[in-house]
Amino acid sequence: MKNNSKIEQKALIFSMLSIVAFVFLSLGFALFTRSESILFDGIYSLISFSIVFLTLKVSQLAVKPDDDAFHFGYTQFEPLINVFKSVFIITACIYAVFGAVKTIVNGGNHIDMGAPIIYAAIAAVGSFFIAFYLWKKAKKCRSGLLKVEAMEWGVDAMLSLGLFLGFTIALFLQQGPWNYLVPYVDPVMLIVIAIIAVPIPLKILFSNMREVLYMAPPEPFLNELEKQLDDATKDIPLNDYEFRVVKHGRNTFVLVHLMVSDDFHFNTVADLDRIREKIETRILAFNPEIVMEILFIKDKVWAELR
Repeated sequence: MKNNSKIEQKALIFSMLSIVAFVFLSLGFALFTRSESILFDGIYSLISFSIVFLTLKVSQLAVKPDDDAFHFGYTQFEPLINVFKSVFIITACIYAVFGAVKTIVNGGNHIDMGAPIIYAAIAAVGSFFIAFYLWKKAKKCRSGLLKVEAMEWGVDAMLSLGLFLGFTIALFLQQGPWNYLVPYVDPVMLIVIAIIAVPIPLKILFSNMREVLYMAPPEPFLNELEKQLDDATKDIPLNDYEFRVVKHGRNTFVLVHLMVSDDFHFNTVADLDRIREKIETRILAFNPEIVMEILFIKDKVWAELR
């Protein structure tokens, strides 16, 4: 767990340093070209830096043990920061669309297309590389924070690729009868890339809101967990069992009520602990981030929320 945390934090620091480089790159090109879409990319990166800094702090908090203030640890901050990041991206895209529409109404934006093409190519290649690197690290250490970070860089890469294609088309338009459309390419591309970018943060927002609202994980996960519990308890004399699940960031909390039958017998509490250990070993092999509580009951009423 500690090794995974170090991998996660080093990857987030790499993301922060990369953002700093992109801020200088985009703002420099924006000042030189007077491109609104490149300026938006730079401002987006600048605000992203502060969010990644918060993400790094959340990553450090998430591995701290529970204490008097947070009895279930600090992992609940992970979905909160992901909700905040997704709302920020959606808001930035909406703001960009309104700004681009205003530019179109005012007659467009006259810029030289050569330098923006160079910027978009560098930004697209760099963003794809960083997104791929972070995605690999996220899979290695099973980090939801890094997964969201990688998705954000993926959005950046798609936006930059869209800019590259748009500016390249505009370069060719300058030489023909459609050259009057060139001033509108920059704001139109800004609208297009903002619309393309929105679905990913929306997906992040909805999935993390489930955790913030204490909703159960998606149905496929619950079905697989039930299958694992069936196998883990098949040798135990039970009438039935019930389980409740809530996911907070990297931890998934599972409460299991085992309704024992009349054939169930034990001599000491240590016997019950051995049953718990057997079940937990099986479940942790399925998902090592599960935190389990197993209760033995006779009357089903004790499994109900009251």
